Amino acid sequence: MLADIAAEHHRGRRLFVVTTNLDAGRAVVWNMGAIAARRDDTALKLFRDVLLASAALPGVFPPVFIEVEANGHRFREMHADGGIGGPFFAAPESWLVGTSQTRLPTRQLYIIVNGKLTPEFEVTPSSTSGVLGRSFSAAVKTGTRVEIANVLAASQRDSIDVKLAQIPDGFNHPSRGLFDPDYVKALFDLGFRQAQAGQAFGDHPPTRISQRPSQ
Repeated sequence: MLADIAAEHHRGRRLFVVTTNLDAGRAVVWNMGAIAARRDDTALKLFRDVLLASAALPGVFPPVFIEVEANGHRFREMHADGGIGGPFFAAPESWLVGTSQTRLPTRQLYIIVNGKLTPEFEVTPSSTSGVLGRSFSAAVKTGTRVEIANVLAASQRDSIDVKLAQIPDGFNHPSRGLFDPDYVKALFDLGFRQAQAGQAFGDHPPTRISQRPSQ
């Protein structure tokens, strides 16, 4: 896999993965193709560490320590899920806020959101874990909508067409927890059917807000 990614990197394609440097409190964007192109044991370990760190959800999976060197000193940085710093990476913040002359070398952006964007009514368990879980879910959903709005505004400024895929409101397959294989298969099948019908991506995010069900 490393050799395949290195080959695509040399062709000009780029694979970026984002982690969060908890020590510095900022997101880090890793050029995985450049790492793979080194083709040695050190590169393989770093490649694996970055992938593990990018999926290290706080409180669910342990963070990953990555060996670094700066100003002649070696130390270990603590990295975790890139979603801490933002729901997805499209471009540097300077492009989003228009504070630089940076222009993306593309006319199209495709964004895939692994979740629903509209708020949903759900009775929150009174336990500490239930409140934390529901709060985290709501914060991530709100942050994703804000990030999409920022990308849409910046893209409109630079005449970039944005396409968005997200889990539709009508998908209500029950889930037994993280990485439930039945849920994942049902979601994959839905995405496959949408892709076959040319309906996987839309032009705009949904604006409807789910209401509290009637009693």
